[in-house]
This record gives sequence, structure tokens and C-alpha cells, in this order.
Amino acid sequence: ANILVEGKTLRRPISVCGFSRGEGFIRFVFEVRGEGTAIMSEMAEGQNMDILAPLGNGFDIDPNEKAVFVGGGIGVPPLLGASAPYGANATALLGFRNKDAMILADEFAANGADVRIATDDGSYGLHGFVTQLLAQRLDEAPCDVIYACGPKPMLRLTAAEAGKRRLRCMVSL
Repeated sequence: ANILVEGKTLRRPISVCGFSRGEGFIRFVFEVRGEGTAIMSEMAEGQNMDILAPLGNGFDIDPNEKAVFVGGGIGVPPLLGASAPYGANATALLGFRNKDAMILADEFAANGADVRIATDDGSYGLHGFVTQLLAQRLDEAPCDVIYACGPKPMLRLTAAEAGKRRLRCMVSL
């Protein structure tokens, strides 16, 4: 989605974390990185927003498959909704700078996913990168598809690992 922030010319690109047509809401999870997102963080529930959405093509979802979701930092939120239909057929590999930056892991687990965490500083889970968790997970058991969202270097390494193993891989750019 692209969100127009009052007082700013350019819209902010923020991924949809979840939504409910029945309850009439869209959920965004974002990190305050500048003036625009700081203004967004002050908005109240129910306040009107100028949003262009949905944008892009989305992921092809087949909950009967075994899926691995690879998320890095603020790339984690859009994977939550995509992984939910998979339940126990999902493995969520989530990477963060440190334990304090960790988000949504409990929600992935509540949806039934096997959740594994990597932190750059080793403060929680694997001390290293989420792509290391990916290699470990793929060595343990097969999967049908990999979904990824996060920093470009993480996406490149994820796609390379999928290519090496001849697995379908979809990345969010």
C-alpha cells in the first residue's frame, strides 16, 4: 500500500500485515524511520487515511503445500497474513537486528507455524542471519515453496538457496 501522510508530498510504501473484510480493517506494522512514519505513528484508530491499495501481485497461496517464510526486519509483517492459511504447514524464519527489534513471532506461532529466530547480535535465537536458518531448515526436511520479504541482500541469498535446491521461490520487492 502507499499511504499519504498529511503535510508530506510523497506517499509512504507500507506492506499490509493483515486485514478483515468483515470487520472492516487493514493492519499495518511499520518502523518509524523519518518524519512521515513518525506522523503516521501518532494517528488514532479509526482515523481516515488516504491509501492506495492493494498494489502488486501478491503471493500465490496453496495451503496444502509445505511452505517456508523468510522475513527480515520490517519485511516480516507482510508474511504474517500470507503464512496464516498454511497453519502447521508453515515454517517462519524471522531475522532481526536484536531481541528488542523482534516482532510478530508469537502471532506466527499462534497461527500454527514453526517459528525460528535469528538475530544479528545473538541476543535471541541463532546468532547470525536468517538465511543461515533457511539452509538449516531445508537440510532438515523438504518444502514446496519459499516466500521472502526483507532486505535485498537477504532476498538474493534466499533466491540463490532456492535455485540451488530447485525450489519455487517468491520474493516481495
